[in-house]
Amino acid sequence: MLRRTVIAAALVAALSVPLAAQEAKPWIHVQVIEAEDDGATIKVNLPLALAQVALDVVPKKFLDKGHLKLEEHDITVLDLRRLWQEVKAGGDAEFVTVESEKENIAVARVGQMIQVRVRETKEEKAENVRVDIPIRVVDALLSGEGEELDLVAAVDQLSAERGDIVSVEDGETSVRVWIDDKRG
Repeated sequence: MLRRTVIAAALVAALSVPLAAQEAKPWIHVQVIEAEDDGATIKVNLPLALAQVALDVVPKKFLDKGHLKLEEHDITVLDLRRLWQEVKAGGDAEFVTVESEKENIAVARVGQMIQVRVRETKEEKAENVRVDIPIRVVDALLSGEGEELDLVAAVDQLSAERGDIVSVEDGETSVRVWIDDKRG
């Protein structure tokens, strides 16, 4: 009986190894399409884990252990953290709206996302920009200490996301950035 149990356990373990190896890993994709006659299409497909490794190899003068230091700027990281806490406490709301003859801009919190929308209104080749940033990614980015932004924590949180993050179209070029589990 023990022998059958050991064989069954070994069989289950052996069968589960390929399943674990095939576990979906997030990939970040960037696609740029130029609409001109000789326009190019550029596609970049990278495992998000590569971004995490890349953060480890950036020279310390720029980034230390995934922490970006912001010094000598008009706004401090402490100020950003305080502003961010108020944005989060405000719940779903449109925080910034700019309406002009040339463009409309809106920055809002919708559910668990911060949305930035820019739409040109008068141009023949109007530009449309959509940026969706998960709240937990901003929380992670601002989780560093002092004047540090924690890029590693932000990328870690980003790895749980799926779908479009950035979309830009201007009539001549379209840019799309998204995360999914596909390699290409």
